[in-house]
Amino acid sequence: MKNEVSKIQVTKTYGNATLHINEYSRLQGSKDIRSASLIDAAQKTGMTLKYVSAELNNSTVNLEPGLLHYMRGSLDLSTKRADGSTGVGGFIANKVKSTLSGESSNNTVISGTGTVVLEPTFGHLLAIEMNNDRFIADKGIYSCSIGEINVDVAMQKNISSALFGGEGLFQTQVIGSGIAVFNSPVHLDELVKVDLDNDTLKVDGSFAILRSASLEFTAEKSAKGFYKTFKSGEGLLQTFRGTGSVWLAP
Repeated sequence: MKNEVSKIQVTKTYGNATLHINEYSRLQGSKDIRSASLIDAAQKTGMTLKYVSAELNNSTVNLEPGLLHYMRGSLDLSTKRADGSTGVGGFIANKVKSTLSGESSNNTVISGTGTVVLEPTFGHLLAIEMNNDRFIADKGIYSCSIGEINVDVAMQKNISSALFGGEGLFQTQVIGSGIAVFNSPVHLDELVKVDLDNDTLKVDGSFAILRSASLEFTAEKSAKGFYKTFKSGEGLLQTFRGTGSVWLAP
């Protein structure tokens, strides 16, 4: 594929690492008619090809396995356990957590000085600054990060959220300080970030893709009593209480 020069959409710096989200303004063709027609259809609907790049100066970027496109400079590639654990016990625990959460048990780690470019995607990329934060994320949406960030497993804290919350018993927990990039199921203009300050948010459906771990998450009746809940047609609502943020997709 031949591409026009890409433009930088987002730039975020943490320590000695700078992370960019780049976008190709237009794709100009392909080697076969079918691919070219698909590219044309994507562009007509406003879809663009994007990729993450990181400029490292004696620093590190962590990414999900398989996302590396290329790297240039004095850089070393290794792996680490996604949750940051060490030792044999940590290895076993990490494997169990990986099975439960659906996330990879290891992250690719690239360290040194140079440029790292991740594989392009037609999806949408959400970069969030973290300052000793904990976020609960949908399975599979964590992409990469710079800084001191680990990926772990969070178990639902009550029976209602585990059985009726629509998110399963385990979810992904992203912990630490730095810049984390997540894959959004929708364009970022369509995401709604709701900031709660000792408040309550109730959502009809599994539309929360990311939330602060500080929030209490339960599944509750939409009306008083099961009969009224049934008559209202709303069923059980995902309920978030406390102080923190929730990202909602339509």
